[in-house]
Amino acid sequence: MVEKHRSLYDVVKRQLLESQRPTYLHRLVYIGSHRFVESPTVYEFFESIVRNVNEKATDASLSGFLLYYARLFVHMVEGPEVLILRHLRRVYSCVEAGEERLGDMRVLIACHHIRQPFFTQWMGHTARPPTLLEDIDPLCSEEVTWRHIKTCLAKMYKLADHLNYQPAATLSHALDHLSETVPTLLPEFGLLKFLQHCKNLLDLREYLNVYLNGCTRKSYSELVWPIQKGDVPLHLLDPEQYRFLCDMDVMTT
Repeated sequence: MVEKHRSLYDVVKRQLLESQRPTYLHRLVYIGSHRFVESPTVYEFFESIVRNVNEKATDASLSGFLLYYARLFVHMVEGPEVLILRHLRRVYSCVEAGEERLGDMRVLIACHHIRQPFFTQWMGHTARPPTLLEDIDPLCSEEVTWRHIKTCLAKMYKLADHLNYQPAATLSHALDHLSETVPTLLPEFGLLKFLQHCKNLLDLREYLNVYLNGCTRKSYSELVWPIQKGDVPLHLLDPEQYRFLCDMDVMTT
């Protein structure tokens, strides 16, 4: 009887500990092209998806910021990993259902277990970015390419920080006047166009597939040594194919 009560006590204790476990937050920033004009706009398209995800979430929600221009956008999404992935699945469900106004999308940065999000809600706005003084050479070196990636991310982080410190009463005014007040924090159209075709950046669909298509193993095959080659996701371990930035890399720019 004592052992039975002790077992029940252990179960309840474990459940209480799990209920108090923090929800780890993540940040995903990706860029893409679009052909939305109206009914819906690109803002309305993503707003609908984020709202749908948040309405069905129980203990957390997505926050972030969508900066969009004509034909290009940058999207920062923050929240629990499961909600970010749910958001991406809904985006590609629309694409597979025939939504042709979304073009290729690429991951700029994926940060896991961030200390705190930039935003407490999801929002978006358009702006008129400055023009690059010189066109970016599409055949530039890898070192120059990564410098452009860091520049874009640094602008987005500083823009997020700028909006984060705006009082709620003046936030709408601040969003309407981004082009006049903080033009240097807006990634240039030419910069986004270059990055949207950058082969050093992981395609967003491939990023999602990493989570959706796990490796399947036969029974007891984990006991076999050496591990079968077909069970190892070698394409994810190749350092020469893709490199990833972290928050510290961006903050030191």
